[in-house]
Formats: sequence, C-alpha cells, structure tokens
Amino acid sequence: MAKTKSKKNSRMIFWVQLTIAVILIATISGGLLQIGGSEQGSSAAPNFPPWIAGLKIQNYLTGEDAKKQLNTLSDESVALRDAWIAFYAEDAVVWIGQANSESEAGRLLNVIREKTQSVISSVPDLKLQPVNKKGITVYAIRFGNQVNYIYQRYDKIFWLSVPYDKAESFLNEVLDSLN
Repeated sequence: MAKTKSKKNSRMIFWVQLTIAVILIATISGGLLQIGGSEQGSSAAPNFPPWIAGLKIQNYLTGEDAKKQLNTLSDESVALRDAWIAFYAEDAVVWIGQANSESEAGRLLNVIREKTQSVISSVPDLKLQPVNKKGITVYAIRFGNQVNYIYQRYDKIFWLSVPYDKAESFLNEVLDSLN
C-alpha cells in the first residue's frame, strides 16, 4: 500500500511540475509573441557567469533564438522587449525577460504567481513561498528535486529552475551577478 501511495505522489508531483512549467512558458511566451523583433528596444544581453554554484553553463540563447524556445503557447498578458535563457549543468536554467517598463514586469510577475498558485492549490503541501533575499521578494516552490524561483528586478523577470541541493547558493549567486 505504501508503494502505491508513493507512486501516486511521484506521478502527481511530475504532473504538477509539468503544468507549472507550461504555465510559466505560456505566460512568458505570451509577452514574447507581442514583440515584432528583438532589435527594437533591445538592450545588451546579460553576462551569464560561466559557473553558478558549481554548475557550468552549457548553452545560452538570446533574442529571437530565446523567443523561439519559449514561443510554444500564447497568453497576451505583457509585452517583452527581449529575452535570454542560459542552460547550466544538472538541468539548471536561468530565464530572463525584459519588459517595456518596471510596472509591466510587475504585472507579468503577478500573472505567473496567480497561475502557478491556481495549479498547485489542489496539491497538499505545495505552496508558492515568498522569501526576502537581498531586499528582493523571491517566490519559491519545490517540486521533487528541483526548486523554481521567480522574481522581478527592475524591468526584468527572472525564472530559475535549479536542483534542490544547489538551490540556495545558485539563487544567491544569480542575485549577486545578474541584474
């Protein structure tokens, strides 16, 4: 009986993770779909560190390439000026989207929070937890062995997906190195 319950919990966690990832991608790509091209209003790409929390960068995407990676679903909520994605070892990902203003970035953060909360509300013990890190409100949620962090800094939205054992140090290093 315990094994059956454990398998059900594992499957439920998998589906919740997948659903949250789809929500984040849908919300993010909705903003990206409103942009005619990354050249207009584009700013310099962030300088992704080659190593974060002992994890080496594997690949990164910028501009149109980053948009193509995220343009799988549509949600017409917020327009973004640009996007960047960095892929690190152990399936760690840093996604950064730049809105047209700080208020639009705040609106996008609220959409992501609300959609995420509505998905996880049916799963016991899963909560989107706000924590204060270095003066920034960061929303965290753990699914299995991954921790997802979502936060706003100025006109940018950050989404980090990190292995649990590296989560705290990864977040702190990103907060220190990327604006």
